[in-house]
Amino acid sequence: MKITFPHMGRMDIFIKGMVKALGMETVIPPTNSKKALDLGVKYAPEFVCLPFKLMLGNLIEAFEKGADTVIMVSDKGPCRLGLYGLPMQIILKNLGYKTNWLILDTPHALYGLFQLGIEKDVVKYRDKLTFVDGLLAFHFGWKKMLAIEEIERLSLKIRPYEINKGDTTKGLYQGMEAIESADNLYDLKKAKDAVIKDLRSIPQDRNRRPLKIAIAGEIFVVLDSFANLDIEKKLGELGCEVDRTIWFSTHILHHVGLDKFMRRSKRKAVRAARPYLKYPVGAECNATVGYAILYAKEGYDGFIHLMPFTCMPEFVASGILTRVSKDYDIPIFTVELEEHSSQTHLMTRLEAFVDLLHRKRAKKKVNS
Repeated sequence: MKITFPHMGRMDIFIKGMVKALGMETVIPPTNSKKALDLGVKYAPEFVCLPFKLMLGNLIEAFEKGADTVIMVSDKGPCRLGLYGLPMQIILKNLGYKTNWLILDTPHALYGLFQLGIEKDVVKYRDKLTFVDGLLAFHFGWKKMLAIEEIERLSLKIRPYEINKGDTTKGLYQGMEAIESADNLYDLKKAKDAVIKDLRSIPQDRNRRPLKIAIAGEIFVVLDSFANLDIEKKLGELGCEVDRTIWFSTHILHHVGLDKFMRRSKRKAVRAARPYLKYPVGAECNATVGYAILYAKEGYDGFIHLMPFTCMPEFVASGILTRVSKDYDIPIFTVELEEHSSQTHLMTRLEAFVDLLHRKRAKKKVNS
């Protein structure tokens, strides 16, 4: 049994760490790239969204490396993520790949991963696999993923102050490799502390006053740097401090009901959106609208909404955000992403948006 999974944020760190601790083999597909996108575009239905195409291409790359079992997150709809599993299985079967699937459509489905570990196929990796083994594996994978997210959050705060462009990104990637290579909790903490120290030692100009921009939208394109054309890095190097509304950890905590006391939880965002959306539309739609309101109240300079082209829930959100922008006096920039999205085109639009925010800040300063 060789387990694989499509990349989505830091889900790969979580599952890889957990599966390794359980003693199973994993086949890690390359991070999303033009090759994965080209494969997805070639074999996926033309009208389907960017996340489907990237996930499909990612899985094809994994099966070419010998994978035979897929672990995949899902949803209850109306986002099409809830339907990804079946058409992907059919496409891969038609391409000649024999696959086993574990769809994580609820938090309880994680138990299925532990069931995989009891199968006779993995006896050769462990003589005895207990429920405690499963919990310890879950804990190790979770802690590793949290460590990666912690240094990512720190990089978002440091990048707009860096003196030498690219220092933060270089330190982040090196740090991620160090954390990924940790085999136990002691080495993990040691690696994380070293990375944080290195990032904080990057030469910075703390006299700058960076713009504060929040990013929200459909979960896959918010989490995946290839899908969103590295928008966080671009904004940071344009002198903006970015705050992302979605992390894989917060997504999981919301679904198991443990985000009640978080400062900007998804449930608080959904509640903030009620004057505009009284009923759940699905996926991140209600939360996207609510996050725009929450960040506007906190005084953020701008808000960026990321969505895959043809995404129905986020299309609904984009229309409502026009009203939110006017009502709360916060500039909102919606970016639709698909296989033809251009780095140059996005950069030009981001520069114009950032320039608008600077002029708005200067005007506000003059009038105050």
